[in-house]
This record gives sequence, C-alpha cells and structure tokens, in this order.
Amino acid sequence: LRAQLNPIRGWRLPPALRTLHIDQGNAKRSVLFEVAIADPECWPTPQLEVLILKGMQGAYLPNCLQWLDNINSVESPVHLNTLFVTGCALRQPSDAETAAQVVRVALKHPRLGSLTHLSFEECSFCDDTVIGVIADTLPKLQILNVSKTDITGVGVKLLVQRGSLKELIVNDCRNLGHDAVVWARSQGVKVECSSSDVSGMGKKVRY
Repeated sequence: LRAQLNPIRGWRLPPALRTLHIDQGNAKRSVLFEVAIADPECWPTPQLEVLILKGMQGAYLPNCLQWLDNINSVESPVHLNTLFVTGCALRQPSDAETAAQVVRVALKHPRLGSLTHLSFEECSFCDDTVIGVIADTLPKLQILNVSKTDITGVGVKLLVQRGSLKELIVNDCRNLGHDAVVWARSQGVKVECSSSDVSGMGKKVRY
C-alpha cells in the first residue's frame, strides 16, 4: 500500500499487508502517529516486511517505529527486511543519553534484526557514532543509504570492515572525503556518491 498522508483517518489496513509506503509530503508537523490513526486494530502490521516513511521532518524516530508494535497478539510477527525513514529527527536526548544510545534502542526492536536494506537519508541525527551503532546492531545489512547526513570516512570504515555491506549510498555528504569512497570501492563495496558541493572538503582517515 502506498499513500499520501492526508486524509488517512478512518482507513483500515489489511492484516496481510507486506509493504507500507507513507509519504508525509510537505506537512510541517506529523499527524501520522496520533493514537487514533495508528490504532493497532486499524493499522495491523504483523506481516509487514517493508516500511517506507518519507518526508518525516515533523516526526521522531521512536514514533516512526511504533508501526512495528501493531501485531495484534500475533506470536511470531514477520521480520522486516527493508526500513526507509527519510528526513526524520530525533527527540532531544536526556543528559544521560546520546543520539547513538537512542538509535541503538530503536534498532534493537525484535522485528529489525534481519534488516538487509536501511535508509536514514537526510536524518539529522545520523553521524559516525550512529553509523557505528548500525554496524553493531544490524549484522545482515547489505544496502545502506545515509545521503545528506554527517557521515565521514570514519563511519565508512566501520561499515565496510563489518563485512556484509554490499552497497553504500552517500550522496551529498558534505563531511565525506573522496579517499573514503575510493577505499570502500577497493574493498568490493558498491558506492553511490555524488555532490552538489564542489569544495571537495571531507574528513581524512588513515586506511
């Protein structure tokens, strides 16, 4: 099922739904995750394998993943293989939490352990510490899109050295040096990298 954000109140999803693609468009705040809309009885997801959420500028990562809890007492819900969350923010961590810690908890959701495709494109919280969390918690990940984030060569090295990554998409990553892209490709990883910034600046890393 693919749908624009409005109007969705009153919709009911089929419990056998395997792919859900929601585009919030240009909405300045998210109403997508109001309790009345995300009611498990109306929006069951026990068979969901692909979750794509675009235009999430007004949403927060933990809220985006609440869809995965709508399993309606199914004992063995299907594991997702694809999660795309574009333009998502991260709720301000408390003094005892870092962004990486919050993301680690989110990615430890029991339905995400078999992810092979992940996108955090244009997510403001995504830096090298978060990349490290991705590398540690998603052992089956094969394709990662972190375009328009703060990844540097340090993050690229963490991802490539974990061994399972086959494709990395890093378009418009202003802190990423070309040497990191060349090195990742030399390790057999397909890298998509383009930039509208011609400055060529990026963090240098010893490989």
